[in-house]
This record gives sequence, C-alpha cells and structure tokens, in this order.
Amino acid sequence: KGEFSNRLSRFSELICLYKMDTLALIVLYWAIFFVTTFITWVIYIKEPVKIEPWSYFDRYPFICNRCMTTWTLIAIYVMVALLLNNFIFGLFGVLLSGLHGYGLYKLEKERQNGNN
Repeated sequence: KGEFSNRLSRFSELICLYKMDTLALIVLYWAIFFVTTFITWVIYIKEPVKIEPWSYFDRYPFICNRCMTTWTLIAIYVMVALLLNNFIFGLFGVLLSGLHGYGLYKLEKERQNGNN
C-alpha cells in the first residue's frame, strides 16, 4: 500500500508540473500577441512615429501597420519557439500571426470601400 501511494504521489506531481508548464506556455503565447499588437497599435495609430523620407525606415514593413504587426509577431513567435525548442508553439504563433494580418487586411479593405 505504501509503494502504490508513493507512485501515485509522484505521478500527480508530474501531472501538476506538466499542467503548470502548459499553462505558462499558453499565457506566454497570448502575452506575446497582445503586447506586440498593443505596441504596434500605439506606434502606428495612437501616436504615429514620424518617419523621415528616404530613411531606412521609409519602406515596407515599417510604413505599414498591417505588415509591421504581422512580421513582428512572426519573428517573435519563431524566436521564442526556437528558444523553447517547441515546434507547436511556433506553428500556432505563425498561424495566429497570419490570421491577424489577414484580419487587418480585411479591415483595411472594408474601410477603403466604405469611404468610396
């Protein structure tokens, strides 16, 4: 009876650690998304940064909110996935980044069609 309870205790500790690790990855996943989206929103919408003509930043993706947000998210998700050695994290990060970029594209297109 004692050996079984010790094994059960070790197993429950392992499951608890696994759940905490998974929970931390989920929190990190969404924290990256919301913080990056917020920062690019502030830079491009709330308080636009003035980019000098003919400077290095006067080209894509720096002059486009949709492009900058999408490529920044992709770069961060890939970098974190490589650091964590977690392919699924990177895959879902790139997928979410692409969907967010597509959503920004559709929103931009709807706004242009509404102004005409």
